[in-house]
Amino acid sequence: MLVVSIIVIILGVDPRPARWYQLFKEMPTDPWGNGYIYRNPGMKNPGGYDLFSAGPDRQADTGDDDWGGG
Repeated sequence: MLVVSIIVIILGVDPRPARWYQLFKEMPTDPWGNGYIYRNPGMKNPGGYDLFSAGPDRQADTGDDDWGGG
């Protein structure tokens, strides 16, 4: 992004919010050791986003997908 590059050149540092902190050292994985799937816009929630696990078969959009919710 050109604006960020210019800021870095002028200031000599990356622009970061004053109150930023890292939430995770690594991205969380599902119970099967795979990354979660994020879609925006969502297929299940077209007005928002989808966040789900592909489940034990590791294939998205199959019957064993884990959509959470308790």
